Amino acid sequence: SHIPRWDQINMATTMSTKMLDVVNSDLRTLYVDHLHDEKLYVTESGNRKGTRANYPSMYDQVNARDSILDGDGIDKSRVFVWSDQHFFHSNIIKYANRPFADVDEMHSVLLANYKAVVRPNDICIWVGDVGFAKDPTINHMLDAYPGYKILIAGNHDFGKRKKLRDLNFDEIHLTLAVEFPDNLFLGFTHFPLEDCKLPNSQFTNLGVDVRNVHGHTHDKTIESDY
Repeated sequence: SHIPRWDQINMATTMSTKMLDVVNSDLRTLYVDHLHDEKLYVTESGNRKGTRANYPSMYDQVNARDSILDGDGIDKSRVFVWSDQHFFHSNIIKYANRPFADVDEMHSVLLANYKAVVRPNDICIWVGDVGFAKDPTINHMLDAYPGYKILIAGNHDFGKRKKLRDLNFDEIHLTLAVEFPDNLFLGFTHFPLEDCKLPNSQFTNLGVDVRNVHGHTHDKTIESDY
């Protein structure tokens, strides 16, 4: 079927969209609270306590905004997701057991695999931690990746002064809820939310099912000390 171009999508508000607005708002609130939560870290030098995210207040600068995925007419079977590319990060090959000899090979394979799947009119959600080079270098790489690109900001998508990086994405979000039939929502965050249905959330009262899609943990599970 024909996939409308992004500038032709009807963004008219519907009753469903109003529920989506509530889920998006509540997801963001839960996530921000989650980033400030205290966590016990087990390290070789001993245990320590800290917030789940370093400098959690820096995430406040990622403003809430509408998404093309809020509108009607999007073929969600052509929406793709990937995370934690870590361009130019040679140590990630060792840390995450990636099957590459060096970053050049990693970059080449990642781009080839992406272009084999994502078409120019598709949408791809990048769930954070894009790369470790300067913004112009990262943006030059991003320009080679087709499709409408949405970033869910990760901890490495901020600069040394804790400012959100100026990367070539069509949208940048802190969190994003995407609606599917039967009151199912996928809630995208970089850090995992172990339980979206917390007692102080509105999700249970709304009668919706929110499932977390996250990055950050690489080859580890949320049960491990990621």
